Amino acid sequence: ALSCAPPPSSKSSVVHSGTTSTLLPLLNSHPTSIIDVYASWCGPCKSLTPILEEMTVKSGGLFHLIKVDADAERPIVDALKVEGLPSVFAVKGGKIVKRFAGMPKSQEDMKEFMMALMEGNVDSADSGPLEEMTKSLNRVVSAGAMTFGEREKVDTFMKRFYEQLKEEEECKESLNVICRLINNVINDPTSPKYRRINLTNPKITSLVTKYPPAVGMLKLSGFKMKEEGSFMELEGDWIDLSRLISVRDRIEALRRDEENRERERIRKKRDEGERERVRIQLEEEEKERILEEEAEEAERSLEKARLKDFAVVKYRRSGKKKVTTLEVPKTSTLSDLISSIGGLPPSHSLVCTNLRKTFTPNDMSSTLESLGMCPGCNVVITPPPSPSDGSESLSSRELKKKKKGSHTMQSVGIYSKDDNAKGELIDGGGGTVYEQEVTSDEEEGGEE
Repeated sequence: ALSCAPPPSSKSSVVHSGTTSTLLPLLNSHPTSIIDVYASWCGPCKSLTPILEEMTVKSGGLFHLIKVDADAERPIVDALKVEGLPSVFAVKGGKIVKRFAGMPKSQEDMKEFMMALMEGNVDSADSGPLEEMTKSLNRVVSAGAMTFGEREKVDTFMKRFYEQLKEEEECKESLNVICRLINNVINDPTSPKYRRINLTNPKITSLVTKYPPAVGMLKLSGFKMKEEGSFMELEGDWIDLSRLISVRDRIEALRRDEENRERERIRKKRDEGERERVRIQLEEEEKERILEEEAEEAERSLEKARLKDFAVVKYRRSGKKKVTTLEVPKTSTLSDLISSIGGLPPSHSLVCTNLRKTFTPNDMSSTLESLGMCPGCNVVITPPPSPSDGSESLSSRELKKKKKGSHTMQSVGIYSKDDNAKGELIDGGGGTVYEQEVTSDEEEGGEE
């Protein structure tokens, strides 16, 4: 009798240790796999893991076993929502289709688990949580899939493609379409409709297909050209989301940089315009200032030329604050000036404060220039002194001051004894005798 069972495989060819960085290629290399999450300190794990290893070896490569250490790979444990150990997951065609935790309760449960693994039928009672686990696991294992060198390569080519594409008029719309195509896969990596791009679609053709840099960006994110360029498709059951995310993020970063440069260009242009406006304004103000100075200088020149032939006379009446200014030809006589100011009241005189001179009748026929009143002078019209109002001449006031100052304490005392005496002998003490003449203000008043 011939056996239909495949020959056993070597343990090393079908049993693998999975980590965050190796799980993605392992799942893509072996679409049908069992993920066994265990811990070295877990008793049930020590019993179950050897059983799973033996089943895998006997399957002859029909499925593979990927063992994940729960203590070392926390991101995977969190993505799979592991709540107890051991936890076992059946993976088929890029999806988690079945799971159980702990030891199988019966042989029937284990048989049901293996049937789901081989047929790829998702457990209907657990489909929602299993779908979320699949997406979470895809994101986690993709995060460590790209090396530093691969990321640098993506950055280099993205800069080149972006510089080429931004010269096109429809650059913005094209980048929007590329980001939308990539985001569809990132948000739902298990959906087949997002893994395939129809390049003959009118919108795709007008915004992506006809621009080689746009097609290059899709290739860089992992899409492969199919069917002689009519389709682009992501290969593998498990998508390398890190490439898609890297390309999308790079597009966004380049667009932000371009927007910042455009804002800076606009700001500089605005600043240059403002500086030019201020420069023009300052130039206009400088021109106006120069014109004003020239006009003032011309006015001063005219004034100066005019004042060569005129005398500026400022006059007021004694005791008054109001000052009146006249411009009189310098060839005018003093008599002409008096006529210009309305004449002098009787007995009033004209005093020039600049010259400290009181004009006399002899000056009336002299010209203002000959009297030294050019180019300008200040004059005061003063009334005559009046005894009735207590006015006294300067000489009279000085004489009275002198007479009053000649009295001494001794002379006053002697004079008070004999009002008719014109002089007395005064004993100054110490054998000295003074002769003092005394003049009485009252006597002088009486004589007057």
